[in-house]
Amino acid sequence: MNQIKQLKLIVAEAVKSATKVKTLYVFDFDHTIAHTIEEQFKLPDGRVDLAAFSGLSDETSPNEPIFSLFQSHVAADPDTTYILTARPVGVKKPMIKWLEKHDIDIDPSKLIFLGNSAPNKKRDWIMNKVLEISAKKVIFWDDREKNVKAVQSLSDIKKYPDMQGIKVEAILV
Repeated sequence: MNQIKQLKLIVAEAVKSATKVKTLYVFDFDHTIAHTIEEQFKLPDGRVDLAAFSGLSDETSPNEPIFSLFQSHVAADPDTTYILTARPVGVKKPMIKWLEKHDIDIDPSKLIFLGNSAPNKKRDWIMNKVLEISAKKVIFWDDREKNVKAVQSLSDIKKYPDMQGIKVEAILV
């Protein structure tokens, strides 16, 4: 009898995990997960200075409640939770140290550095990752309205037919 109960539990757990919707969680870093010093990244003409973007100020701090939300997703869904930033890859080590300092243990491969602040870069990365992992839902958090709109546009199945049947949530922080 005990073996039958165990088998039933194993089957129930397998069915439960098979029916769970695979969700991709994507968080921007600056002004989304963390408060950063924006002035150091702006050029006089308003463009982002990606060279200055290669470090983290000592004043960088968690942006609650988004930081706690990110932390909970890293703990619960480490395989499908990412940071997607316009920063160049040169900030990877300082970012890992900052995350560790704030008790976040994330696989470094889940930190994506685009080195480009164009909204279509984030949109395209998310679309490709959704298709790669066969996600049925994506939730994206960002502080820039242009990025949020670009990602939300993935819901337009006329433009992005491969995204049919995939729920897209893009949240402005």
